[in-house]
Amino acid sequence: MKRKASIGMKGSIRISIIFAVLITLLMLCTSCDLLFLAVEKKYPRYTPSYAYQLLLEDVWNESRPYTEGKYLYLIEYENRGGVRLIKLDMETGAYQWYGDRMYEADEGRPSNIVKIGDVLYVMRFERGLLYCYSDTNGALLARVQIGSTKEEIIHNRSVSNTIMTDGTALYWAADKEDIVKLDATAIDCTKGWVIQICPPVPLQLNAHWNGNRLADQQLIEGILYLLAYSQNGSGIVVAVDLQTKTVNWQRQLDNINMNRYYDNELYIKDDVLYVLTNSFIRMDKRDGSILNRYDGEIVPPSTDPVAESTISLCRVRCSNERLYYIAVRDFPPYKWRKDDYWLICIDAVTLQRLWSVPLENASYSTPLTVANGKIYIIKYNDGLLVFDAKTGKLHGADKTVSGWSNGINVLYKNHYIFFNRNSNDKYASISSMRV
Repeated sequence: MKRKASIGMKGSIRISIIFAVLITLLMLCTSCDLLFLAVEKKYPRYTPSYAYQLLLEDVWNESRPYTEGKYLYLIEYENRGGVRLIKLDMETGAYQWYGDRMYEADEGRPSNIVKIGDVLYVMRFERGLLYCYSDTNGALLARVQIGSTKEEIIHNRSVSNTIMTDGTALYWAADKEDIVKLDATAIDCTKGWVIQICPPVPLQLNAHWNGNRLADQQLIEGILYLLAYSQNGSGIVVAVDLQTKTVNWQRQLDNINMNRYYDNELYIKDDVLYVLTNSFIRMDKRDGSILNRYDGEIVPPSTDPVAESTISLCRVRCSNERLYYIAVRDFPPYKWRKDDYWLICIDAVTLQRLWSVPLENASYSTPLTVANGKIYIIKYNDGLLVFDAKTGKLHGADKTVSGWSNGINVLYKNHYIFFNRNSNDKYASISSMRV
């Protein structure tokens, strides 16, 4: 009897062990499903109030919008062929005009859009061509080549694909790390498609930042603010008066390493200039004096031992003495990890982090907008997410927004206007949401 009882007990133990192993395997499989099959995350439902939602032609993914009054200008595909400039009425979403075709869509991406008087300017730096359009009807007024030879074009083209204006001339950072200028009066706006050659003039200012590489530039009220860095990663900020071509001030930035950060940014709010690198530095834009800086963790410490410390800062916004941005921690390609994205809020005065929220399925083009105490983010697979700007708490998500957004978004009269497209749709949509 004892032997039979012992055998029965051992059998019961074996069954218990097998059952425990099966439970463990089931839990592991469930975890794997969540990890690899990207099980949809559940969010509270958020129901926006839309003023309008309209279908458009497909919008260029890299387009940076320009707004003036109630009008929005951006670059758009023409039936997935040529590229053109368009003008939209933000109050209705209606097209005002389609600009003359610029070039084929596979021939490189355009610059941002700027305006001088009644003329809109877009640069195609790969070919060294500047396109000038009428604000009245979108007609092409002029095509300007920024050099007479291939070598001169390469020398004069932008290193950042960005053009700036002070209202009378165009400026950009050229290939040799200098700022060049092209007067609008040098362009004949009656020649249409006939190419005219107008090389820009170098301002010969790069000696003031020791020939270092330019990381970012902002032009405000005739003053050009430049952020540059050397090969060892040290930085310098320079303020240049474009009218007199003189340097108002320059400030060396110590104990930073800009080489390890992809998006070293300047952000200007009123009289304060923010330098966002591996440290956050707050400066007086009038004289370059450093008000304060924060050298602590600007993104939450990673729990993954293979995460690299390099990050990118995307979409910086300022509201109610707070800065909001998306930070990206990169992983080495050979580690096969997804990049680590965070929505972060910092105090705009002390520069210390107030809160942070992880963002799954985000990207470098994830739109970030702050309005009336809420943060609006559109990201792949999750749609429109709405957060409380004070606490970072998630209010909810609108899954009707597909999340295939290209990042183009603007605020206009308490309306959040954004573009979106389902992955299989031919057309993009424009939505105006009351905020």
